[in-house]
Amino acid sequence: MKGNVGIASTTPFSTLSINGNTWLNSNILNIASSSASTLTVNYLSSATTTIPSNQVYAWSIATSTTASPLFTFNTNGPYATTSINGGFVVDSGAVNYDSSSGIISADSIQTGPMAFDTDAGILSWIDLPSSTTTAGIVNSYSAMLDSTAILTIYGTTTTAGNILYGSVGIGTTSPTRSSLVVGWNGSRVEISNGGLCVDNDGGCNASTTGRISSVTSTIGATDVAEIYNSVQSLEAGEIVMASGGNFVERAMKENTDKVIGIISTDPGIILGFGPDATSTNGYPVAMAGRVPVKISLENGPLKVGDRIVISSEAGVGTKATTSGVTIGIALESFDGISCQDNICEAQAEGKILVFVNLGYAKLDSELSKLSESSELSNGWMLDQTLGKLKAVYAVEAPAIWSSNGNWSIDENGKIVAKQLCLEEVCIGKEELKTLLKNAGLFQENASPPASEPPLESLPLTGQAEPPLEDPEPVEGPPPISDTSTTTPAT
Repeated sequence: MKGNVGIASTTPFSTLSINGNTWLNSNILNIASSSASTLTVNYLSSATTTIPSNQVYAWSIATSTTASPLFTFNTNGPYATTSINGGFVVDSGAVNYDSSSGIISADSIQTGPMAFDTDAGILSWIDLPSSTTTAGIVNSYSAMLDSTAILTIYGTTTTAGNILYGSVGIGTTSPTRSSLVVGWNGSRVEISNGGLCVDNDGGCNASTTGRISSVTSTIGATDVAEIYNSVQSLEAGEIVMASGGNFVERAMKENTDKVIGIISTDPGIILGFGPDATSTNGYPVAMAGRVPVKISLENGPLKVGDRIVISSEAGVGTKATTSGVTIGIALESFDGISCQDNICEAQAEGKILVFVNLGYAKLDSELSKLSESSELSNGWMLDQTLGKLKAVYAVEAPAIWSSNGNWSIDENGKIVAKQLCLEEVCIGKEELKTLLKNAGLFQENASPPASEPPLESLPLTGQAEPPLEDPEPVEGPPPISDTSTTTPAT
């Protein structure tokens, strides 16, 4: 039969036209074509498809009525559940699920809170695979807060196709210097109720007592200081003395026995902050190391090596010239002349670098003055540590000889020896005679001058025999008073 059939319609526009609602009471509805290669169902206006509520498999798509559904809606709950049996791809791969590996990949994900399963065990959190054999390519990813990198995992590729020296950056996206880099300006690292242990053999065990343990440490600043309080307003470089308990004050010349240290300018290690190390009050008093110290010319210019004592001005040091407590050793000179940009000016006070070393110098003020005069330059030197004079002059002698009698030098400068050596070349008596004979400069029967004693006649001890006649007085160093402890240099 050719033509169109209309139900409730006198003008059917297709082979079968139904005008009105349609109810199909059938278990199976086949829509197919024996000739067309594809099948299309058109909705010519907005459409809604309803499915039963509170049903498992309320609506499914499958390859047959006996096969597992590929796509299923379950409505047996407050909300429908959608099940997809197999992989899926969204937006040309923007989101992709691989059913064979169970991996979901996405170009970009925004999430809320995330959590692992309870008792999930050992997991891998995030992996950034690398397979390139080009070395030096940076691979990294960062955890961000408001577009600011907080935590960065960082590494570079190798020719073997793996990552070399993975690093962690806090506040920096390029932690290239070491395994952990904190890159914020003014950043802090706090370990609460714990410890830090650094070693070089993998056997470190950090304590929980707030202790830092390491095989070795490197600190840029140059002194060790301890925190003290003071009722005075102190400045870096001032010498201080104990005033009771953990309090200090500017040192005074009348109380040198109370001097304990110098207010540090930039301490490398600070002791005494308390168990919580939260207080910033107090003054760091340097107990060891190198620190700048306020200095004056009260006792004259200072040279490297001079001992430093407290001057008549509280808290200011000067050169030690008398016995007493010293605060340290000068590492720089100071003469009161300061020059900058070819402009020089005199200064009565300044600062020099001093090695902190509490001690006691045994000095005599008169000897100290003498040590700086020209009178000592030709024979004497003052040891500021021992407070003694040392002789540094040459001794005149009419003649010298060896203790075993093998050589001698007389007052006329004549040398008598068993052998003459110039570096590694040596010549003895017989070889020298032969050379002189060949040159016509030696007579076999000639006798040595009467003033020349044979070597065998010389004494074999280390002490010279007294001369037969009193020698002329030998001019020595200038006389010095109280030289009972002075020993000539040898």
